[in-house]
Amino acid sequence: MPIRFFGTLSASPNTGKTGDTITINNTGAGFFGVMIVKFGGSGGTSADNIAVTVYGNGQQRITCDVPAGLAAGATTIYVENPDGENGSISFTVITVAAGAIFFNFVTSMNCK
Repeated sequence: MPIRFFGTLSASPNTGKTGDTITINNTGAGFFGVMIVKFGGSGGTSADNIAVTVYGNGQQRITCDVPAGLAAGATTIYVENPDGENGSISFTVITVAAGAIFFNFVTSMNCK
C-alpha cells in the first residue's frame, strides 16, 4: 500500500449553518476511499452527503453537508481515511433565528 499523508486542509466556507454544503480541500495526497468526516472532533457528529473528488495534480476535495443538531460556535472538523490517517480544521457553526428574513437589495441610479 502506498504511503498516504495529509497536506494542508482548508474548509470553504469556514462558517455555516446546518444543512449547508461545504468543501474541504487538501493540498497533499491523503484523501482516498470512504472518508469519515465529523464535526466536533473524532467523537463528534458525522457529516451528511460526503463525496470525495481526487484531482491528478495532488489536490483532493471533499464536499459534505453540515449535520443537524450542532450547537452554534467554534468546532473542529475531523477527517479520517480508512487507514486511520487523519487531520482536522476549524469551523464555526452559525444559526439563523426562526422566521428570519434576508433581503438582497439592488439599487439602481439614474445619473444625468
